[in-house]
Amino acid sequence: MLPGTLNLTLRSGDTFSFVLTCQNPSTPPTPIDLTGCAAEMQIVSAYNVAPVYALTSVAPTANGGTITLGGVAGTISISIPPADTLGLADGKYDLKVKFADGSIQTLVTGSVFVEREVTVWS
Repeated sequence: MLPGTLNLTLRSGDTFSFVLTCQNPSTPPTPIDLTGCAAEMQIVSAYNVAPVYALTSVAPTANGGTITLGGVAGTISISIPPADTLGLADGKYDLKVKFADGSIQTLVTGSVFVEREVTVWS
């Protein structure tokens, strides 16, 4: 399975969230069961450097971001709080899932674009 490409645009200082639905390429498409799976997402400023932001579904992340897997619905919900979007800059990301059988697949990859805020919440 090849990963999909999805470029993300987030606004500095805002909560960023999105939901993906993983589907089998059957006719009609059916959700991929994510029960017993784990997911990780990392944002990097450039390839082959340490991540500037990391999220996991396995344990709470130190930075406040979350990944929530939707089991049989096949959904993956990503959320990054406003305090964390303030420190992000343009970069690249990928989202990987480790399935119950131990296999790991990159589901989606792309660029991250950060729009700077104008109004600073007080």
